[in-house]
Amino acid sequence: MHDPQVERPHDDPDATPERTGVGVLIGMVTVLLVVMAVMGLIAYVIL
Repeated sequence: MHDPQVERPHDDPDATPERTGVGVLIGMVTVLLVVMAVMGLIAYVIL
């Protein structure tokens, strides 16, 4: 079921994760997880 193009690294120098949008998506998810973790920690300390 795996797409072989996903497994192969891109040879195109312009296809960097930042430009393809994958890096942006990963960054947004990472920031969201960090914010949720910080908010959870603050709520845990306050409560």
